[in-house]
Amino acid sequence: MGEISFGSLDTPSTETRTFYGALKHIAEGLINRYPDKLIVFLTPPHGSSDTVPEHLPNAITGQVYSAYAQAVREVASLYSFPCCDLWNIAGIQPLLPVHKQMYFTGENGIPDGLHPNQAGHERMAARIIGFMNTL
Repeated sequence: MGEISFGSLDTPSTETRTFYGALKHIAEGLINRYPDKLIVFLTPPHGSSDTVPEHLPNAITGQVYSAYAQAVREVASLYSFPCCDLWNIAGIQPLLPVHKQMYFTGENGIPDGLHPNQAGHERMAARIIGFMNTL
């Protein structure tokens, strides 16, 4: 089931119940709607919590979190979209206690490792701006 629900780069864009198929469907929809515009994809940054650790497979797809980032990279490449690879350049890693505390602590004072706080968003924004300035 894992391969079916996650798909692969060969999955057609009509198979929107798979991650790859849905990404391809979105890409083709954007191209058709905005054929003369620059379309950019972004990978997710690292995210890991006690209940959703990034190194354990998703219960439905059987894929680890990094596989989703890789799928975004592959689909972006297929359609020749620039891809801002936050997985590799965001500069935040919630598995490190110092980063979890600095970049993932919510208003309740508890860092969850999945949802960046203001400082985490600012750090990612700086990387995204730098990336966009290269285009």
